[in-house]
Amino acid sequence: MTGVRFPPALHMSLTLKSTNSPITNIVFDFDNTLYYADADTQTKMWHQSRTKLVNLIIEKQHLSPTVFDQLYAKLLETASQIGWSTAYVKLGGELNDYTSVIHQVSKADFVQSDHKLQSLICSLASHAKLHIFTGSSRHTVLEALDIILDQAASYFSDTLLASDDMCLAQKPDPAAYQEMLSVFNLNPATTLFIDDQLPEVNTAQSCGLHAFLIDRDHQYLNPPSPTLSSPNQLLEFISIE
Repeated sequence: MTGVRFPPALHMSLTLKSTNSPITNIVFDFDNTLYYADADTQTKMWHQSRTKLVNLIIEKQHLSPTVFDQLYAKLLETASQIGWSTAYVKLGGELNDYTSVIHQVSKADFVQSDHKLQSLICSLASHAKLHIFTGSSRHTVLEALDIILDQAASYFSDTLLASDDMCLAQKPDPAAYQEMLSVFNLNPATTLFIDDQLPEVNTAQSCGLHAFLIDRDHQYLNPPSPTLSSPNQLLEFISIE
């Protein structure tokens, strides 16, 4: 590995300022959490796959192609409320179709090296164990991380739980979070979860984790407190000793 190197974790030296709770583990979502994609980039990245997903619903339910625009808009709206995989199934899609299509989406073509994030991860990694819990596939996440973190994706190779690793359910199903806690052997009371989707944050909190929302584009009218504008803002809400 020729990129940035992360130090071993020194636990119990990181706390949440608001509650003075010790944090020994931090779990990050990946998409639009550890990297930022503006509206145009997200459209380029996701539009083709979402189009394919909607067409699969139309095909399997024998619907008229004229409902495409309405169904596409409904998918976007519902996903913002309950999460992407859950929304797709609610609209009549099959979970296996969703994961198969999403796993084909490459992020590496849309990301770049992020020195600020590298610095943040280095700082946090010296005080807590870091993990990634994502609905994307393992190979696409590691491929993109090698670019974002300057060839340091191997740090997360043993602390990554991706969609194709999960056996019980997919985010934001609570069963997926319980599987994540079990796989990583985490205590939810000392674990901080960070995600850009409010349904994911709500589920994490219901499972006993501390959870912060990242809302880069102010998509939520009444976001919870605290809500971060980027991962780097996390340092405003934690104490590192």
